[in-house]
Amino acid sequence: MRLVICFIFLTSAIFCKNLLAADVYCEADGGTHHSILTFPNKTISATQNKSGQTFEQHVDNGNRYHGFCYCTSNFNYVYYTAVENSSLAKSGVRSNIQYYNLNEHLDVGISIAILGRGYINVPFSNQPNNPDGKNTCTDNKKIATFDSGSDAIIYFYVKEPFIGKVTIPTMLMASLYGKTNATGADSPTPLADVYIQGDITAPQECEVNGGQVIEVNFEKIPASEFSSTPGAAITSRKIPIKASVKCTGMAAGQDVEVSLHATQTATSPTMLQTSNDDVGIKIYDEYDKEVDVNGGRMETDMGKRSRLGEEDGEFNFSAAPGSATGARPKPGTFSANATIIMEIKN
Repeated sequence: MRLVICFIFLTSAIFCKNLLAADVYCEADGGTHHSILTFPNKTISATQNKSGQTFEQHVDNGNRYHGFCYCTSNFNYVYYTAVENSSLAKSGVRSNIQYYNLNEHLDVGISIAILGRGYINVPFSNQPNNPDGKNTCTDNKKIATFDSGSDAIIYFYVKEPFIGKVTIPTMLMASLYGKTNATGADSPTPLADVYIQGDITAPQECEVNGGQVIEVNFEKIPASEFSSTPGAAITSRKIPIKASVKCTGMAAGQDVEVSLHATQTATSPTMLQTSNDDVGIKIYDEYDKEVDVNGGRMETDMGKRSRLGEEDGEFNFSAAPGSATGARPKPGTFSANATIIMEIKN
């Protein structure tokens, strides 16, 4: 008699459990979808490459994958949960974004796009999407095509400036789960795993004269001072010029070289052409040697490099007016333009 009572009790309990625990989770066909968000050749500016600065990268890999959702009736929303990779070390929350330690220079965070909701910062729980219309539940299942986990914004926080390129290998950021009822249990396997992969380059940058134009004013010059010899400079009118140089991203052992680029006169490769055909300008380096205006090089005097790769210095040169043709120039003003190019040498 006891055996019969016990059997009836067990059967009833199992029957009730199945009714209360109907599956409502979503799965991808063939198992968890792997969404890899790739951003090759990301370049940041020197301004961004400073301690305390943040920058971001939007990535949409366009992935769409097939799957299904268990359901008990027609439903309006899919509720998403993003679980952070437990192996990542949390480094703090900034502007409502959870950051994780990436390396000694950078922290990383991520927000994932949810249909109709925009980007939601990871981690999050039971966030409904906002589709158009209802989803029809047929035989306790809804066949679906997902793009969840394919579109995200990746955030970076600079702890210490870096030099050159940082490579980020394929790294799991979060696992995404979906279900058709907010109170139901999540799937035992994620709908999608979201990875990031890419590289970030902090370019080496140099700025001359604070980014301002270097102006040289020869003031008034009597026409009689111009030589009848083409290419001859009026050395008594030579003006010394000192230009500041500020570089970032410098590595040990590197130096900076300056080259001059301008239109030369027909009579001399070391004389700049001006707006007055009979007048030219000669450029001299700090050793008083004439500089070829078509790529001639000049040295810089750079200071000590900081541990952050910043290095300041200067270069010195001089300019003198001269005779381009040997003819006496017509009265009036003249002008000329030249470009200075900085090159970082190993």
